[in-house]
Amino acid sequence: MAPLSLRVVNVAPDKLMVRSLPSRASEARQQLPEGAIATALGTAADDGAYVWLGVRTADGVEGWVAGPYVTVVANTTPPVVPTDPLPAVRAQIRALADDATLPAAVLRERLTKIAAALGD
Repeated sequence: MAPLSLRVVNVAPDKLMVRSLPSRASEARQQLPEGAIATALGTAADDGAYVWLGVRTADGVEGWVAGPYVTVVANTTPPVVPTDPLPAVRAQIRALADDATLPAAVLRERLTKIAAALGD
């Protein structure tokens, strides 16, 4: 499963602090503007005021952000669609069939390579 991406929300015109520990009292390592994307590290902590989420920013800074100020970004990676090899294979076979100058042994060798590429 791909890591979750988080988008900074509800902070404009301010910025969201990426903190060294899950607490408002801890050091701010980086400031993220509205709309910035960070990767969730899969860690969480509750200090009674906020649920804090461990993140890595686009700059590689790791720290904690207050949960109310981020939202999960939908996975926008398009699914991998396998390509149909048959049109290309048909074209190769037609080209071989149209070449009347090929000796039978060469034709057999090329057809065997095509079949092997198809896993046959």
